[in-house]
Amino acid sequence: EPDGRFPTLEFPNPEEGQGALALAMKTAEEHGHATVVLANDPDADRLALAELSRETKRWRVFSGDELAVVLARWLWDTRRRRGARENASDC
Repeated sequence: EPDGRFPTLEFPNPEEGQGALALAMKTAEEHGHATVVLANDPDADRLALAELSRETKRWRVFSGDELAVVLARWLWDTRRRRGARENASDC
């Protein structure tokens, strides 16, 4: 039975940085391979993104607005590479 309190995670909102996102950053640091991590909450209605600076070795957590721009840019570039010719206003 689903439990909307998400008892498996103390802080299920990844935007707070204390639960799912912190766990993702810790895992990336332990394995030393990832410099970008994504985390979502248990019901997948929130998403967070963080990037590890190679220079400072500190994580930068993106705001929701910044994440929207990153995803929009990816979508735009992907559509163009696949040959989409529609005007942006038609999307």
